[in-house]
Amino acid sequence: MELIRYIRWLMVFTAILGRNVEAFTDSTQSAQTCAPILRLRSIQADFTSIYFINAETISADIDLANLTFSKQGAALGVRLGIEYIKAFGFEHEVEGSPLLDYNLFIRSSSLRPCARMDAYAGYVYRTGKTHRSYSSTFTPEEAFIIGFDLKWMLIDRFFGLMLKVCIIGSGKSKTGSDGLGFVISWDP
Repeated sequence: MELIRYIRWLMVFTAILGRNVEAFTDSTQSAQTCAPILRLRSIQADFTSIYFINAETISADIDLANLTFSKQGAALGVRLGIEYIKAFGFEHEVEGSPLLDYNLFIRSSSLRPCARMDAYAGYVYRTGKTHRSYSSTFTPEEAFIIGFDLKWMLIDRFFGLMLKVCIIGSGKSKTGSDGLGFVISWDP
């Protein structure tokens, strides 16, 4: 039930993003297409940090379909990744930290050369340093996640700055993380 709700949210978010892109296109060229495609979008490594939480991620984005709104485009696909999260307090590491997340997301991406926005929702399997990390304040062992990241590429298709925001939910508990950082990406 949670997955369906998150997928609906992702679809609404993508529709709003698509309408905003469509608003800036020439009305005489408003052809909209959806073409199935299987393509590696990118392999990336990123580091984000805020307050006392550091996150390092390695992921691969695979496109399954291209959506075209006149001259602008978006892609639908999946993201597979591993995320290492380390949380600190003022004096020591937070109980259960570091955490290792295995991610499987449904993803929607904007297709722009110097900036990219990815909205995603999916499944996370979390492991920690100790058995008690599963009952920590972060999340249990398995949960759903929804979020987005913005990338501004300073060196085209290789290096840039990143803003990442996500909400992790499992049952009645919801936690989140966000951060600013950098991304190293290979976009074939």
